[in-house]
Amino acid sequence: MKKWIYVTIPLLLALILRLYPSFISGLPFSTDAWSPIRNAELLMEYTPTHIGDDKVFDGYNNYWPANSLFGAVFSVVTGLEPKQGMTRILPVIGSMAILIFYALVKRLYNAKISFMASIIFATAFSHAFFTAAVTKETYANPLYLLLLLIFLHPTIDRRKQALLFTITSIALTLTHHLTPLIAMALLFSIALARLINNTRKSLAPNKFDFLLTSILITTFTLYYLFYAHTGFKIPLTLSDWLSVASYQILAFALAIYLIFKPYVHISAKTIVISLGAIAIAFLFTILTTIIPLLPGFPTLPRYYLLYNFPYVIAIPLIILGYRYHR
Repeated sequence: MKKWIYVTIPLLLALILRLYPSFISGLPFSTDAWSPIRNAELLMEYTPTHIGDDKVFDGYNNYWPANSLFGAVFSVVTGLEPKQGMTRILPVIGSMAILIFYALVKRLYNAKISFMASIIFATAFSHAFFTAAVTKETYANPLYLLLLLIFLHPTIDRRKQALLFTITSIALTLTHHLTPLIAMALLFSIALARLINNTRKSLAPNKFDFLLTSILITTFTLYYLFYAHTGFKIPLTLSDWLSVASYQILAFALAIYLIFKPYVHISAKTIVISLGAIAIAFLFTILTTIIPLLPGFPTLPRYYLLYNFPYVIAIPLIILGYRYHR
């Protein structure tokens, strides 16, 4: 198979699945789509205006206005109304995440593995569902993956890498309120894991990783403190931060253990671990629809199983991938 096919097939699948809902209905997908579209219309109507004016805009999405700004510019360039233009172009942007993901996996493995991983990612229901919508998350997803690709790319000149990382950090910060937090946690974990690995091997510390991570942290913090805190409607208590931190620490500790422990090649053991992981994940998924796992947790409706199914399938692939990587 020619290598360009490896990229084309996942991208076409991604485009079809993400554009299908809006082409069938003729309307923007997701009820969350209407606010960014309306803000784009208001930008076109009132510009020049202050985007933080809550009397003009909705008082929430205008504090993370990247998709509305893009929608307004796209509408001016193409002559389409924001409702029409953004309904078509935002799912296309969401599909671009597959290209970035392909490049990222190919950098770590090879073209064939990247092709298979991209097919799974392009067709995973939960990702296809969310990135078919005209939302901040759809616009943020490729930026998030691009940030990760820049961070992990080993051959870019460091000045160019820092510049690209800074520009992408600003774009991501302007796009969504929670995605930068997820990116910070992931990038800091990677930087810390590399530091531990370098220390074990008596190599020089990876200071540049922490510099890049600090660029995103600084960008997000300054933007939040000086502007976006007004629109941040989600109250986060100390208990919430401790809960998030505990999950991060547990996941990081488990990942470090799996990376550094000696690997024994036993096929039967791998099969048993894969089947056990599937059983545990499926059990927890089922339990969330029957009883709350923790006090205060909701009991989820059964159709949520459809959202989680791709992650259950991914677990044995992660285990097999770990074996391959070792």
